Amino acid sequence: MRRLYWLGLSLPLLVVGLAGCKTTVVFQRTAFSPLAITARAPAPPPRKLEKIEIRDTIQFELGKATLKKASFGILDDVVKVMKTRTGIKKLRIEGHTDTSGDAAKNRTLSQARAQSVLEYLVKKGVERDRLVAKGYGPDKPIADNGTPEGRVKNRRVEFTIVEQDAGK
Repeated sequence: MRRLYWLGLSLPLLVVGLAGCKTTVVFQRTAFSPLAITARAPAPPPRKLEKIEIRDTIQFELGKATLKKASFGILDDVVKVMKTRTGIKKLRIEGHTDTSGDAAKNRTLSQARAQSVLEYLVKKGVERDRLVAKGYGPDKPIADNGTPEGRVKNRRVEFTIVEQDAGK
């Protein structure tokens, strides 16, 4: 009895050849262990933040750079972010106003308010060299200054990340 191998399969079959001799054809199937394929997408690059978003408005005394106590909780949250995200190397504190009043006075007021926020953060333990204050006054509106609602939105403080290490 002869064995013939075809396509790596092994199945014995009895075949009577032309000359009358018996031939066993064996189709042999070799056992394959399952091939484990693990495909992992490369890890995404660390997401770089552009801003520290705050949900509430930082409040000041009318026409002054004095922070109201209602803003302390919001600023304490910013302090927590700065202490835990050590990769933020430089944060710009931006003061903005609406267009009411003299533009030059608004720029001065917005700079003083941004500086007041900076001083609060430093007092709470954020390193001064990681912070910079900039007052833009009415120069960067985000809403229509022609409506009361728009003017309220334009009176704001924003926290823009200027420099950061990846992944921290």
